Amino acid sequence: MMQNYVLKLSVDNPTRHALLVEQLRPLKQVTLTDEGDDHADLTIKDSNAPSTEIKGDVLYLQKGPLRLGEVMDRIHYALSGRTHHIESVREIPLGQFLFLPDKNCLIHQASQAVIPLTDKERLLLRVLYQAPNFTLDRTTLLKNVWQYAQSTETHTFETHLYRLRQKLEPYDAQGLITADGEGHYTLHIA
Repeated sequence: MMQNYVLKLSVDNPTRHALLVEQLRPLKQVTLTDEGDDHADLTIKDSNAPSTEIKGDVLYLQKGPLRLGEVMDRIHYALSGRTHHIESVREIPLGQFLFLPDKNCLIHQASQAVIPLTDKERLLLRVLYQAPNFTLDRTTLLKNVWQYAQSTETHTFETHLYRLRQKLEPYDAQGLITADGEGHYTLHIA
């Protein structure tokens, strides 16, 4: 059974409001409201911040032009409940790195270099960190990180993993996540 969500739009700009309503109205599991935060699963508000961000149950829209695709991705992400898991943990040691999920970055402990992560890279690390023995199969990762059905054919996971390994290459840490050749991936935290 699909869960239904209540979204409160607290957006003053009439054009932004109309665009969001246009994007959200076709979603069968979403009910829109302009009133009361009491029962809303997610409140969407304007802000003066330079980027769109989620804090708790509020999605703050960036000042200036919006990329509707990014906003919709963040709405889906917030409604998935994934923001309420590990993001409350401030620091997670991952070998030579310190993982800061709430800041979407890794800190290389020896050099203090900050390695920015995309939302999917952060979620990939979080999902693997929460897995038994820090290991999951590709199908489970695709489902938990990208919400893909089991039969979906895609190279999304491999592409994201490749890009993450490129970011880790200067620290000789491409082996932070390894594959066993049978479709299982392991996060190495020691």
